[in-house]
Amino acid sequence: MVGGCVRLARAFDVYDYVRLDHFIGFSSYFSIEAGKSALEGQYSFGPAGDLFRAAHDKFGPLPLIAEDLGVVTPAVRALISLTGIPGMDVVQFFDGDPRESYEPRADAVVYTGTHDNQTLMGWCESRYDPDDPKALADEIAARTLGARNKVAIMPLQDVLRLDDDARMNVPGVAEGNWTWQADAADIEGATEHLMGLALDSHRFRS
Repeated sequence: MVGGCVRLARAFDVYDYVRLDHFIGFSSYFSIEAGKSALEGQYSFGPAGDLFRAAHDKFGPLPLIAEDLGVVTPAVRALISLTGIPGMDVVQFFDGDPRESYEPRADAVVYTGTHDNQTLMGWCESRYDPDDPKALADEIAARTLGARNKVAIMPLQDVLRLDDDARMNVPGVAEGNWTWQADAADIEGATEHLMGLALDSHRFRS
């Protein structure tokens, strides 16, 4: 418990919000004793609410985000409800058509994508084959930023309007991941575009 609080303290010093990857692991995890095979492992209960109560006692309100994508058990939902930590809502996983509307869960942090997704422009190209993928990606990004949620996050590749050549990671693929690097000049040059997206996002607020 102490070690967990030390890590959180450092993370809170560095970041505005801290995403807890694989949040399900705080509810339960699969453990394997040293020297044994996975067939001999078993599920164990995680620290659940005890860790977050201790962290709240030490730090006050916790600027955390729960990665609740993929398999989400009732126990995970209960832990999110208990802690009040917001989950994630990714526009690329939206059940509807984000070209027409985007209605994320009200208690979630919204994302145009994550490190495991296609870039937003790459996703637009492969899903919709538009005449102007940059324009469509810009519109969906503005719609995402325009959601009423408290926090919206865009991976840098989406800010720079890059296609899947800049994708960070492909889950299940062992090689070729985590090689993309940003160029400082490109980041500086994207400032005006990002400001424009922020302004454009207001037309999607109701």
